Amino acid sequence: MLTQKLQLLCLQELGQLCSVIMEPLRDRVVTSLLQASLDGLLRVLLDGGPSRVFHPSKSKLLEEYVEVLKF
Repeated sequence: MLTQKLQLLCLQELGQLCSVIMEPLRDRVVTSLLQASLDGLLRVLLDGGPSRVFHPSKSKLLEEYVEVLKF
């Protein structure tokens, strides 16, 4: 459910962004935006330092995050 809402929101925002950016720059801007988003998510998930602990109960949530990145 959360992943569907997030996907819809991302698609809506990207649609709005693409409508205002000139076509020659559109692919570069969207690619850079998606790369920065992925980098941010990876930092949040993985850069917890030596105290970062992954508990088995969080595996479903991590799987949902990965699914969002796949769309």
